[in-house]
Amino acid sequence: MSTKPGFIIIAVYLAVALFFAYQSYSNPYFPGNFDSRATTAKPPAIFPNDRARDALNSSPHSRDSFCFAHISDVHIGSTKANISDIKYAIDSINLIHPAFVLSTGDFTDHGYWEEYDEYVKIISLFEVPVFTIQGNHERLSDPFLLSYHRFFGPANNYSFYFGNNQFVALDTAVPRRGSGFVKDGALRWLRGELNGSALTKTVFTHHGIFGDINTSTPFLFVFKGLPDIREGRDDLLRIMLESNVTMMLSGHEHANYEKKYENTTFLVTTTFGEGPFEPNIFYGPKKIWNQYEEVYPGYRLVCINQSNIAFNEVAKMRDINYTTAFSGNRTVLKIKNEFKNDYPYAILKMNVPDCSSGYRLRSPNAEVIGSDGCAVLVRTNLTAGEEKTVALEKTA
Repeated sequence: MSTKPGFIIIAVYLAVALFFAYQSYSNPYFPGNFDSRATTAKPPAIFPNDRARDALNSSPHSRDSFCFAHISDVHIGSTKANISDIKYAIDSINLIHPAFVLSTGDFTDHGYWEEYDEYVKIISLFEVPVFTIQGNHERLSDPFLLSYHRFFGPANNYSFYFGNNQFVALDTAVPRRGSGFVKDGALRWLRGELNGSALTKTVFTHHGIFGDINTSTPFLFVFKGLPDIREGRDDLLRIMLESNVTMMLSGHEHANYEKKYENTTFLVTTTFGEGPFEPNIFYGPKKIWNQYEEVYPGYRLVCINQSNIAFNEVAKMRDINYTTAFSGNRTVLKIKNEFKNDYPYAILKMNVPDCSSGYRLRSPNAEVIGSDGCAVLVRTNLTAGEEKTVALEKTA
């Protein structure tokens, strides 16, 4: 008889735990969503600091013609995460100064608090705002996303605008599952969120819609064609097509993939620094990635011009090489763009030794558009394979 109260307490505890576990991934309103148009609070995942939050509104980029960077699967805490390459790539992204960065999940390897802390320190190196969405690895040791909410705020799903361009972050991860799930509550929220007249609409998630691994080896036939998002996939696709979504960005695959379906572009971007999946008995030989061409760590640059989008092949972590030299009254930046594509609308951030002086440009096909502390912002186009020299001369 004396053991009954103990069993009752345990039963109540388990019931409450199961309720919160279900709510934490099935209901997008638990613990809340963010809509930048409905509140004066800051979006939950713009980093690194208040200055970067304000930079979204004061960005030197045109709201009609701009570029942003897409990174994914940083996997802080993994032994394969190359921190040196990550920091080099961040320096490169800072140099070309896109409007912002989207980071689509699996930024930790196990979901540990210390991995979150290290990730925040690393993305604090970005000099533009960073928007983060969680992936399945964030839920490995933290199914309720307590660490995520502590670092990034209460919203699992949120949206923001840059000019008349809408960007919607959608959580597709559930506890202890590698594949993606989108529950009815999240789908209802998404439909309402996309029910506007934005010039372009971008949905960014961790898991993609389409099954991309062509598992041609006999022992892997059961995985062939399986999509990353298993539950809610058809409804999600229908909502995006009916809402005229311009593009969907995702990660998870550690590979690069592009697909156009009706009027929507679907982009999968590789890992930002950890490395691709190694050939093994589960993933099969490397040749099965025949839809991806070449698999390597990197990041993607996406450009929007009015309602048109353009995206580069994914850049490798060290595809932008540059040196800065100071000589007399001159600051000289030498930059080489080893992308396979052009990068329009680049805004080069050139640090200068004397913050109190003015500077004039001594290079053609470029223009000074402003300053940022002890840096001069220079707009130019970087064509594929181009080596460009940009010189600033101090005025009296």
